[in-house]
Amino acid sequence: MTPTERRNLATSLRLRARDSDRDGVCEVLDAARGTGQLSEDEHRARLESAATARTLGDLDRLVRDLQVPRELSNAVPAPPRDRSMRWIAALGIAAVLTVGGAVVLTQSGEDAPSAAPGVAAVDAESSDLLTLTEMNRLFDTLEQKLGGLEVDELRVYPERADIVRPVPGKPGRSERYSYEIESGSPTFDGPDDGGTRTPTVPVDLAELRPNLPKLIGLVRGIEQSVAVPNPDSVHLSIERDRSDDIPAVEILASNQDIAANGWLTMGFDGEILEVRRADQ
Repeated sequence: MTPTERRNLATSLRLRARDSDRDGVCEVLDAARGTGQLSEDEHRARLESAATARTLGDLDRLVRDLQVPRELSNAVPAPPRDRSMRWIAALGIAAVLTVGGAVVLTQSGEDAPSAAPGVAAVDAESSDLLTLTEMNRLFDTLEQKLGGLEVDELRVYPERADIVRPVPGKPGRSERYSYEIESGSPTFDGPDDGGTRTPTVPVDLAELRPNLPKLIGLVRGIEQSVAVPNPDSVHLSIERDRSDDIPAVEILASNQDIAANGWLTMGFDGEILEVRRADQ
């Protein structure tokens, strides 16, 4: 590596990480767990670190000792000894491609075909709301459309979100909205009549927002946390806990084929309040 290349790498390592960078690293960690490179505890710990990483250097330290599965080795443009350096370039200017359940990075440059357009295509077509990037976009949209983040209930599925809130000026009535991503762009529909509203204090999603990285980390590890293998359904239910009267997020996972269901509850402050495992 030339002195100029070393300086460029050092500069890249100091760049601030984006939500999409963190999501990409989480996908690589998921693939590493699937191939046996990481134990469940290591996987969970690295996911939590990835969710709160500040720079590309922080993310690089989480993946530099990992290898891509052998069947995908031809798709990796750098030999293992160079992958940490190429990974940094990939985070900043390359596409993150999912192939056969694992993530492969393609570097932008003379030896990589048309990587830059791929970034826009991957980000624009993303439709999984249970990622840090899309959860932040959902919160931004709610704040813009509703004038704030106070709701009675928010349910978030991979493909859509359902929102219930009090009708402004009519606290005894509720209204419903729906949100989803179509062709890379968010659509927001409503309000529809939600009927009579049970008197309660709405939850302010602004209080949850600082802990979205931890929430998404818990979503990533929900399969192990609640002992539901290969869940066919995962979603979030966000509302005021009726027993403790505090705002909370419930992550629910189920596998209908084996009749396994489990959930984990997190407070808006990031504290885990309850875990109900399928094997208990």
